[in-house]
Amino acid sequence: MGLFTTLSLFHYGLVQYFSRSAHYLLGEQALWLVPLAFYWMLTKPRFRWAAGLLAVLAVYAVLMSGARAAYLPLTLLLPALVFFAARAGTKPLRALGSIALVFLLVAGIDAAVPGHPVQTAHLYKSEVTRRDAGNLDEGIGNIGSRITMWKLAVHMVTLRPLGTGNGSYAQVFEGFMDMPEFDGVWSRSPHNYLLETLATGGWPRFFLLLVLLWPIVRGFFTDDWTWALAAAAMWTTLLFDVTGFIPGFLILAFLTLGPLLPEAKPAPSWVWGLGLAAGVALATWWYLPCTGLECAIKRYKGFPGRVEDVLKAHPDRANSLLTKAEELYPESPWPLLVRIRNATSVSEKKEAPERLDQKYPYANAHYFRALIRIYAESGDTKTAQNWLRLARLHFLRSLFADPQKPPESTKP
Repeated sequence: MGLFTTLSLFHYGLVQYFSRSAHYLLGEQALWLVPLAFYWMLTKPRFRWAAGLLAVLAVYAVLMSGARAAYLPLTLLLPALVFFAARAGTKPLRALGSIALVFLLVAGIDAAVPGHPVQTAHLYKSEVTRRDAGNLDEGIGNIGSRITMWKLAVHMVTLRPLGTGNGSYAQVFEGFMDMPEFDGVWSRSPHNYLLETLATGGWPRFFLLLVLLWPIVRGFFTDDWTWALAAAAMWTTLLFDVTGFIPGFLILAFLTLGPLLPEAKPAPSWVWGLGLAAGVALATWWYLPCTGLECAIKRYKGFPGRVEDVLKAHPDRANSLLTKAEELYPESPWPLLVRIRNATSVSEKKEAPERLDQKYPYANAHYFRALIRIYAESGDTKTAQNWLRLARLHFLRSLFADPQKPPESTKP
């Protein structure tokens, strides 16, 4: 189904090679099938052709994804597969021959498919990589931006060793961009699930995650090495992409750890019952109708979606609700961004952006651009030029040649 979807999108010219796209997700989800399919192809004569077909489809899905976060694990996976297969008794030449045959069939399929999805993806990514390597575009490039994102995550945990709260990265990361070296990077994800866990869950949850991943290392020294390779491939892509924010992908990544875990006795029935009761109680508390104006603050603790739902129904309560939201989220700009979107008077339209740029001076160049545009449109060119000079000092890599250009993002 995934191949049909991506090929259909490609046929109609709707393919886009970026994180969370159908192509990216398909390629990264197919990684875990590659070592298993090749292993069955090499060791299960009865299922050789079926396993070979599965290997062809899995490799084809990875190659047509255009995702370097899928290409890298595949590049590491294939030589590792030859090594472990040889250790298990398969001749290296036979393993290499099987890999070559699969890639030859993939090339044949791609040549037959109109538009040649694999070739198109590779040509596009090759050009992107070339421009990144030569720093031909404004900014710091793909690799440089990821390194900066990772530095930001580490910076966050140095200030908050116990983390900022599970799932809070997208809401609070801008509050930690307090120095010029983070210019040029703005992303709701650090593009590394381990570092996202470190930043939001702190050192305790980070070490707990490492414990959960330890079976991968142990699996390389057992007969379950194929599953170890499958899990390693999935978790490698989590080190370079935003797939850690996608629940379905995380479920699959953790499921690949299952075959590597030692057998354990089932938990007592009372444990299951207690967990079920707690889950039902929590879901009931969260989804039980709550219509009061203070519900978004008292029950949901200023959860952005709930606050904005209340504001849509009661715009007259915006100031009081957002003031309380700012108290609950002292290191997040989203209450100020909501104020900007709900501002009606001229003074409100200027005050909220000014507070945003003063409180988060290194967070986002587009916040400055929005404020500069407001003053430029109102005819106050002197103030607009003052903010423009300050923006150029804070964002050395960003262009401010056109203050009239609208901001790319004003959503939390």
